[in-house]
Amino acid sequence: MRCGSKWVAGGSALRGLAVAAAVGAAAAGCGTVSHDNPAFTGAPNAPATTPTTAAATGPTITQVTVGSVAIPQLAGGQGAPAVNAAVRALASGLGAGGRSCNLTTTRSDAALVSFRWLCSDRSVATATFSLPSGKRLALSDLLRGGYLQYMASTAQAQLTAGGTDAASASRLAAPTAAAFSRWGLSRSALQVSFPLPSGPVTVAYPVATLAPYLVPGGPLR
Repeated sequence: MRCGSKWVAGGSALRGLAVAAAVGAAAAGCGTVSHDNPAFTGAPNAPATTPTTAAATGPTITQVTVGSVAIPQLAGGQGAPAVNAAVRALASGLGAGGRSCNLTTTRSDAALVSFRWLCSDRSVATATFSLPSGKRLALSDLLRGGYLQYMASTAQAQLTAGGTDAASASRLAAPTAAAFSRWGLSRSALQVSFPLPSGPVTVAYPVATLAPYLVPGGPLR
């Protein structure tokens, strides 16, 4: 069974690259594994506090469990109270209907923290915050201009190359903020996940390919 996939958009060419992996237990759902996005494989109800891996320059992050949802909590520093409160508020929605959700910290440095949840119903949720303000970022805080059209055409090509029919690819990756709401950051790319019955598929956009659309002085500049 195909669980989850990642394709990388490179330059002007649309290339479907490989990086697919299954997360074994059915309760953990399916997800993407790569060196930039290691899947958290611990049981959602395991120890109440578990340290997560963060970049040397990033904040100290502790993983705690709220119900059956793993969430990050930042220790000290400016922005920590706002981030901690925001992810705790997210937990109630993520755990609705008895879902369990595992956590991955996809980026953590002095300027940005980005989190991805993979839930037992194969849904994906994401949240990215600016530091030290603690503000939760929207895609429009990072990009401007015709970025949705570019990202949509790229994602649709990658999805169809991976076996999704054209009509479904056009619907899943329509050039709308809603279609691109499951986004996060790694050290070198912006990643967007799209829901498929077999598990989420992630398209990664290296930051260099988004250069024409970056907000001047924004978080990715």
